[in-house]
Amino acid sequence: MKLVLPKPPSINHIYGLTSVGGYAHSYITLEGKAWFEECIFKTRMWGLKYKIPKYAKTKLKVDIELYTNVVGQDLDNINKPVLDLLQKAFIIDNDKYIYELHSVKKMCDKEQQRVELSITPLE
Repeated sequence: MKLVLPKPPSINHIYGLTSVGGYAHSYITLEGKAWFEECIFKTRMWGLKYKIPKYAKTKLKVDIELYTNVVGQDLDNINKPVLDLLQKAFIIDNDKYIYELHSVKKMCDKEQQRVELSITPLE
C-alpha cells in the first residue's frame, strides 16, 4: 500500500535557520507548516484506512518515489521532510528506526508531481 502525497517544497522553503543569542536555531517555515499539516492529515487517514500500525521500536524499510518536473531537483532533499512527516503523523515512533531507505526520482508533468512512499517492517 503506497501513500501518495503532494510533493514537498524545497528543503530551503521548509526549514529555516535563525540566530538567537549567538546560537543557530532551526525552525519550520509557514510554507513548511502548511505542507506538514496537509500531509499529516492524509497520512493519518491512510493509516486508519489500511489499518497501518504505529511502528514503535521496529526496524523499518522506507521506499520513497519522487515524481517531479524539475530536472535539478535534489533527491536527497526529499527524504528529510518525508521522514519527519511519518514521525509527526505518529506512523513511526522515531526515524532512527529506519534501517533501509530507498529513494527514486522520476520525471513527470507539473500537474502530476507527488511523492509516493511505502513502509515495510524488517523484523
